[in-house]
Amino acid sequence: MPARVVKAIRTAENGQIDISQSSCIGHSRFVRVRMILDEAFFSSTNLSEDIIMGWFTSEKLNSFECLFTDQLQDLYDAEQRLVEALPLMAQAAHRKNLKDAFQMHLRETENHVRRLEQVFQSMGKTPKSKTCQAMKGLVAEGQEAIDAEGDPDVKDAALIAAAQRVEHYEIAAYGTAKTFALRLGKQPAARLLEQTLEEEKAADHKLTEIAETGVNQEAVGAR
Repeated sequence: MPARVVKAIRTAENGQIDISQSSCIGHSRFVRVRMILDEAFFSSTNLSEDIIMGWFTSEKLNSFECLFTDQLQDLYDAEQRLVEALPLMAQAAHRKNLKDAFQMHLRETENHVRRLEQVFQSMGKTPKSKTCQAMKGLVAEGQEAIDAEGDPDVKDAALIAAAQRVEHYEIAAYGTAKTFALRLGKQPAARLLEQTLEEEKAADHKLTEIAETGVNQEAVGAR
């Protein structure tokens, strides 16, 4: 836990703000505690309040199918963000095989968007997205690698690292979505999600191959 958060909690515990005397503290005291903790937490992290609040708030999840739909909407937004990001990563890459890998995965990602639309349609739902905070952050990290200056091989290594973070997130997300679809008996949806899952795994493997057969070795020798 960040030191400033610990200090704020101790401030409350030591009586400057008394939160221990009653199971139901007064409103003004509660507000003051909340303000101190919020200020301490946000100042000790690089995360925005919007992102953090996104972890704790969501639409009502009253059924497993509602949760499944929520996951699909998250993925739908994530894939659309990648369609915008991958051309920039391809342009920033130095090695031809890395450029080609990003361009190939762009074509796959465009198909992933269409495949998710098919999943929605198989469930009788209109395709809809909700902001994927995780992908939003991963794309922002990728933009840092795109904008970075320096040795071309080191920059390629940074682009691969950013891209593989994305792939690992998607592998987890599609694996979960496929499992949910199977549990709900939605076989057509599960088959479509499985196709994308396998393509994400293949893309991750390709990036590892590019890194290990040249990029990392050359990057180590950079000065």
